[in-house]
Amino acid sequence: MKHSIAKTKAPALVLAILMAVLLLTGCTKTPATTSDFLTVAENKGYLSNDVMSQFSGYSDTVKEATVAAPASIAFKLEFYVLADETKAKDFFETNRQTLEANKTGVYSSSSVNGKNYQSFSLTAGGQYMFIERVGTTVLFVSPTDSANKDEIEAFIKELGY
Repeated sequence: MKHSIAKTKAPALVLAILMAVLLLTGCTKTPATTSDFLTVAENKGYLSNDVMSQFSGYSDTVKEATVAAPASIAFKLEFYVLADETKAKDFFETNRQTLEANKTGVYSSSSVNGKNYQSFSLTAGGQYMFIERVGTTVLFVSPTDSANKDEIEAFIKELGY
């Protein structure tokens, strides 16, 4: 009895692809701490500031708020620790929608959803924007010149986001 190689390998290939998809969608990330964020900022020579006073009326939602920027203040990175994952998801979604409103003309965007994280990046009109939630934390980059994208992505990668 002859078996076609294609017939016997096809189910195995489909199974392998399904397993890879399941593994990728089940991926989790370890949330950074404010200390981790400040360490990366310090290693890059950035200025940093606790901005929790701006959220004094929201202490039941925002537990920690810190901003870091290069000395040129060409851009700023904001790091938040929210009270729980539901509040972090809401915070992420509200800010993602705000960024998405900047889609004009030619743009590129990407979204990723994992088990405990979500990210969104957008380049439009010469501007770069980014937001990512991991657990109860959110890293936010408000619109900045897209020339800063590589430096920002290096920071994000070093943070593990």
